Amino acid sequence: MFGGESMIDTVVTGPGKVYIQTMSLPRLGETITPFIKVRKK
Repeated sequence: MFGGESMIDTVVTGPGKVYIQTMSLPRLGETITPFIKVRKK
């Protein structure tokens, strides 16, 4: 789900993990890029 600045009231139930991402997508990409391993062919 992509959104802007807003408040969201959500209830999540059941097993599993929930990841809450608060950075912009470009900033998130810059942050995690050093940790991504790429296989070379």
